[in-house]
Amino acid sequence: MDAAGLISPDLAGLLRRMRRFRSILVHEYGEVDDHIVFETARERLNDLVRFRGEILKALETVGG
Repeated sequence: MDAAGLISPDLAGLLRRMRRFRSILVHEYGEVDDHIVFETARERLNDLVRFRGEILKALETVGG
């Protein structure tokens, strides 16, 4: 689990990589290849599903 104990270390690493990708989109948008963005979003959609699942599980644990 991460420092707060809510998500797995693997997912925490994935979220850090997603944050870096977001920063590239926001700060260097004019230099981003739209095809790469589209393919990444399409191919990595399950990462968001996984994130949702871990957060829901953590909320169930906290909520009792």
